[in-house]
Amino acid sequence: MWENGPDLAAYTALGHRIVLGSIAIFAVLSFVLRYPYNRWRNATINRRHNCLPPPRLKSADKLLGLDTVSRLRRAVAERRFLPLLLDLFQETGAWTVEVNLAGNANIWTAEPDVIKTILATKSKDWHVGTSRKEAMQPIVGQNIVITEGKDWHNTRAAMRPAFGKRQFGDLSELEGHVDRLMEHLPTDGRTVVDLKPLFYMLSMDVSTEFLFGVSTNNLSAAYDAEGAAFADALDLIQSSMVKGQWLGKLGALLFPNKKLRDAVALMNRRFDKFIDMAAKFDSQESKGSSDEESEQSYNILHELTRTWSGNPNRIRSEALILLIGGRDTTASALSNMFYYLARDPEVWQKIRQECLAVAAERPTFDELRGLKYLHNCVRESLRLVNPTLDVSRTAAVDTILPRGGGADGQSPMFVRKGTNFNLWIYGMQHRKDLWGPDADEFCPKRWDDYKISSWAYSPFGGGARLCIGQQLALTETMYATFRLARKFSSIQSTDSRPWTENLSIATTSVYGNLVRLIP
Repeated sequence: MWENGPDLAAYTALGHRIVLGSIAIFAVLSFVLRYPYNRWRNATINRRHNCLPPPRLKSADKLLGLDTVSRLRRAVAERRFLPLLLDLFQETGAWTVEVNLAGNANIWTAEPDVIKTILATKSKDWHVGTSRKEAMQPIVGQNIVITEGKDWHNTRAAMRPAFGKRQFGDLSELEGHVDRLMEHLPTDGRTVVDLKPLFYMLSMDVSTEFLFGVSTNNLSAAYDAEGAAFADALDLIQSSMVKGQWLGKLGALLFPNKKLRDAVALMNRRFDKFIDMAAKFDSQESKGSSDEESEQSYNILHELTRTWSGNPNRIRSEALILLIGGRDTTASALSNMFYYLARDPEVWQKIRQECLAVAAERPTFDELRGLKYLHNCVRESLRLVNPTLDVSRTAAVDTILPRGGGADGQSPMFVRKGTNFNLWIYGMQHRKDLWGPDADEFCPKRWDDYKISSWAYSPFGGGARLCIGQQLALTETMYATFRLARKFSSIQSTDSRPWTENLSIATTSVYGNLVRLIP
């Protein structure tokens, strides 16, 4: 027997030290051994699949790539980021390249096969880009653009019936808004008008009526200060999200924006009114309103309130993202196309002749869809300046791409989990090896003999996340152009400045569309 018994506290402390020491040793060994193991594993995979790493953009600062960051920031400030983007690909001699941005390795690609694999063939191997999540979620919360898995499928399923219900065959609502647009256009042949803000007002009016059942009526004489504040708030939220993708989380902490908080609050108040109207519609429908009344009152917000009942924050977020997409996609498409049309009288005459050949002043959906040359002009404009310049994705698992590796970017490429990719749709749609030496020129006739890979033209993305509102954008763009072509014999640019980028959610020329319209 021990006189005083065992010292249990000392033994317990010793045991704790042994356990903690073992954990520390294991952690150190794991860290030390992980690097050579990963090197061996990656080399084995590369040999087995003939994979090669992508070429790297040359940088004087090999550690952080700060010279590249400075170069990009300067180009954005000088509104020449898009030309620089093409130059960076040309510098490496490949269309997939690794870019060091402040110590973070990003892969940029403008290769159709790579984009197809990421967005469609192996889409399950990829997450939504982390930079987009970090930029959007603090401002607007969870939404279909940044969610994944079951959450994303539920939201997409809720939206699909609304977009399929009308099939965009009834153009009567669209006609009323375009009528109001026409009232703002001078007909004396001398007055200069900027079409860009009018196109944004038109698209806002159409989108709010389609999505929420109530239009902002920006083009109406009843347009008031509340409507202007709503549009300004939407612009501020968009620009903040774009900046967030550049500055990341640190930017939000260093540069808090009270105006942004006020803009989000204003949006929420407005959306709460829409949500109340949707709830009222559901209540009336449950009491047995007629099919005709239900059809006239139906809008996509009703589906969102049913799917996310009891979660007003989620409903507001989804509604806001849909509004941004609906307004800016169409407005930018119209603004960019009319930049080219105002500088090419021959193309305008061809559009006008095709539109005048339609017997009715106001076409049916089928007649509108049958205007081949006008459709070619829309596609060509979307090729030159697509609504979404790039799509970001992050590898969810280790995966292999069919191209992107090697000095020429034509070998298979092994991608480690966590690798960030930017899919530069703009760069792909300006490739001269795909589109010809006139790839940077507006040439609608190229679509008469379109034979290259369908993935080389992806202005609305692709795969399961293909833009759900693309048909609405195309229909609105074609119908507005049809009405203008019927009314005006020519459209003349009064601005000799070149198209100069204004980077936002959707890209347009910073100078707008200053034109004279000749009846």
